[in-house]
Amino acid sequence: DKSKIIGQIPIFFQTVIEQHVRYSILRDAENVLFEINISRNFSSGNESLYMSVVGVDIFRNNSYLQSQLLNHEEFPEYSQFSLSYTFKNSGDFYFNFSLIDDYYPSGLFLFDYEAQQIVHQEIPPIPPSPDPIPDKIKFKGPFLAFLGLGITIIAIAGIVKTGRWIKREENEGRRECISFQEKSVRQEDPVEKFRDIRQIIFDDWD
Repeated sequence: DKSKIIGQIPIFFQTVIEQHVRYSILRDAENVLFEINISRNFSSGNESLYMSVVGVDIFRNNSYLQSQLLNHEEFPEYSQFSLSYTFKNSGDFYFNFSLIDDYYPSGLFLFDYEAQQIVHQEIPPIPPSPDPIPDKIKFKGPFLAFLGLGITIIAIAGIVKTGRWIKREENEGRRECISFQEKSVRQEDPVEKFRDIRQIIFDDWD
């Protein structure tokens, strides 16, 4: 081979990667769910991203909070990345998502998301008093019925007993009165008796 190098010309290859990015955001009172589907279009068709990751930088009130990698699942024609985030504090949150792989080692911006969150602190319930004093004692119907019947029976028994005692006292009073009258009638006056005896003696003396 007698070829000679006459000169050198640099050759550059520029590759254009066509990729499709679809994402969804589901939000409730305390959580937010991100799902991202990414595929790349080659001559053979759409393919998944086997050697790629998606990361997110999270900020709160314009201050850096943390960074996280999303969960990764492969499918034949696309890759799915997902993240479920729970808000633990109130504030203004900012999420910045980037794709990182051999094509984009410094990261490719995908999308961002802003959220304002207010976390309501639950007030713990007041523990009950160790010795609660009931305001009112509540009785049910059957108990009240038996209670009323018992009070009625006791009241009737008391009235009957009182009536018998009054009647007995009246009978004893009558007996004492009759005995006193009989005793008064039968008792003789000693003065009158002395007068009668003296009268008889004087009559005999005449």
